[in-house]
Formats: sequence, structure tokens, C-alpha cells
Amino acid sequence: MNETNKFEPIISYPNYYLNDYNPNLHLSFDLYQKNKGIRMTFEKRINSKVTVVFNVYYSKREKILDKTLRLNLANADKYIEGQSKVKTYLTKYGITASDLAKHYNEIVNQKVLKDWCSIYDSKFSPKDYGDVTVKTEWENW
Repeated sequence: MNETNKFEPIISYPNYYLNDYNPNLHLSFDLYQKNKGIRMTFEKRINSKVTVVFNVYYSKREKILDKTLRLNLANADKYIEGQSKVKTYLTKYGITASDLAKHYNEIVNQKVLKDWCSIYDSKFSPKDYGDVTVKTEWENW
């Protein structure tokens, strides 16, 4: 992010469009100098006190899609990050890698990328990202 947000437009999806998932889905386009990319953040509530925050960043220069997680704790300015800490916490609530992958698919592939591909001509699709390296923090949990 630059100081002025001049080169980082942000799109927020309305929650009603996302079938009451209430994910606070935002896309930001980083168009600043060499760091061109797209960032997506969205949420999945575990309960009234804990929310999983999905952070997805695509670096155009490196052709890497990096998917990471963070846990926000309600009623506090606290969060939990780091793969082992997040995994341990999610295990307490019975949340598996499959659950995370399913939620990612519902939001990113079935909503965001499906919309994108229906509006813009693209040789890629929600099922075919093309020549992109995908790094998923929860892949081998």
C-alpha cells in the first residue's frame, strides 16, 4: 500500500450478494510501481468470538498466488497468525483443511473469479489459473 492509496483501488462485495456468508470480501489492486498485484481478504466466522481471515495475494511479477490465514479475536485488538498457531486453534473447533478449501472455493472461485471471467475476456477460469504457482498455507494440514 502506498501513502495515498492513489494506485490501490478497492472493491467491496456487498454481503447480500454472497448469500449471507457475511465474509467482508474486499479486493484491492496494487498498481504501485513494480509491486503490481491483487489482494483479496474475506472472512469466515467460527463463532461470536473468532473469525478466520483469508488473505490471498497474487503477484503479477512473480506469478505467485499466496493464500494465508489469520484469526481475529472479537472484543479485543488481538489476532493469531502463524501456521502452527492457527492450525492448533482451528483444530479445537473441528475446522479442517477441507473446510478451509471449501470456503475459499465458494468465495474466490465461485463468486469473484466467476464474475471476473464473465465480464472480461480471459483464457483462464476459476478451474484453470494458468501458469501460476499457488501457495496454500493450509494445504498439508
